[in-house]
Amino acid sequence: MNSKILPSDIPLVVDMDGTLTHADTTFELLLRLFISNPVLSIFNLIRWYLIGKGTLKTELFQRVGNKIDVKVLPYSEALFDSNLWNSTQKKSLISGGANGIVERVGLHLDCFSNVEGSTREVNLTSHNKLSRLMEIYPNGFDYVGDSMQDITVWKEARRAYGINISSRVEKKAKSKQINLEIISRKKSILKAFLKNMRLHQWAKNTLLFLILFLNILSIDAANVCQLAIAFVSFGLVASSTYILNDMLDIDSDRSHHSKKYRPLASSALPIAHALIGMIGLLVLGLGLAIIISFSFTLMLLAYTAFSLVYSFHLKRVPIIDTMTLSGLFCWRILTGAVVIELNFSQWFLIAMAFFFLSLATAKRVIELQSKAKLSKDKEAKIMGRGYTTSDTDTMTVIGIVSGFISIITIAIYCLLDLDSVVSSSVGSILLIAALFFWVSRLWLLVSRGEVDDDPIYFALKDKVSLLTGCFLGVILLAEQLL
Repeated sequence: MNSKILPSDIPLVVDMDGTLTHADTTFELLLRLFISNPVLSIFNLIRWYLIGKGTLKTELFQRVGNKIDVKVLPYSEALFDSNLWNSTQKKSLISGGANGIVERVGLHLDCFSNVEGSTREVNLTSHNKLSRLMEIYPNGFDYVGDSMQDITVWKEARRAYGINISSRVEKKAKSKQINLEIISRKKSILKAFLKNMRLHQWAKNTLLFLILFLNILSIDAANVCQLAIAFVSFGLVASSTYILNDMLDIDSDRSHHSKKYRPLASSALPIAHALIGMIGLLVLGLGLAIIISFSFTLMLLAYTAFSLVYSFHLKRVPIIDTMTLSGLFCWRILTGAVVIELNFSQWFLIAMAFFFLSLATAKRVIELQSKAKLSKDKEAKIMGRGYTTSDTDTMTVIGIVSGFISIITIAIYCLLDLDSVVSSSVGSILLIAALFFWVSRLWLLVSRGEVDDDPIYFALKDKVSLLTGCFLGVILLAEQLL
């Protein structure tokens, strides 16, 4: 090395995907292309890939690059907080990502002396990246990367730094005698995947058991076993739709004050892993469904279809979105009845429809309240939804009215329906009073801003809600057994 070259003159070259940002922008572009046109995308991708990876990345950017907001990408806090980043070294952003995205990131951060990405002619990764770096920095460079493709560059760098490093990459670097200084290690993808499955939401699937619970004297081991398998099957398929929904909502989630920490939005769960996992959950769930019965499989397929329609379109249509969510809850109840072949009261199902409509509306009101706190605009929109903050009062009224309609319908079920499991006046009054208390309290807390994003999750954590649920369960059991 030339003795006139000072250490501070050696540039710090930073990779982008997985390093500067936890996201892989190529997969981010792929996701948005599939969302825009799933069928045509497959043929285009094959054609572009056969030409070359550089062409693939360039074509992706030209078609859907404008759909990525670089301001909300999940940037690496570990890198920004490190002494390395705060040094006086000049910094360059040299990435294998599409050149257009790399330039936009560089412009947004405004701290790089040089910014380059992959073009049609050159896919700027591994040996291609090393050749380019040795060309523009003949006196040497320091390099920050994260993946196997960075091994070649690390080996020739003056100093090698690792961000978001997996044990596999670390082991490979050591085998190449690379003195890799690790700034941060990769967090568990399995843990992120399990979180994205939203296992706490499986509590909703206990609705499969509701009709059986209302026919307690008809319980037998076969029914319980069937419903248990159906519970797991439904949960796996539902989790696959949650993952898909988070993929579709990735942009709006990144702009949300709390949803930006979700596994996909934060890129703790890579899009490629999420896609593979989603397909695996769907196949496994449907496989279990076939074991139970053909009718249950049809019910589960219908649920999946409704969920997909909701994820792709209906969630953006005001009022219809909450009605759809309510319908999906009721579909679980109907599915449980189909599995064990028991009849149910129409009045009871109508009551449940309005009850869940109230909960779904509460969730929207909470989102609108959060948006209103973060924005001074009285007409601020919730990204990915069809509401503005000015709709808060209207949605509150709809939610409260829906809740009380459900209570009135339950009263009709208890007092007038001949098929009701609640036959005594005392039991009916206690049931109605408990529901009135819980619905009223929920909306009081919502109006005070004391409920989390999801009312269902709130109910599972809230002691008063759990005690109310136990009280209702005791009433229903007593009415059937005494």
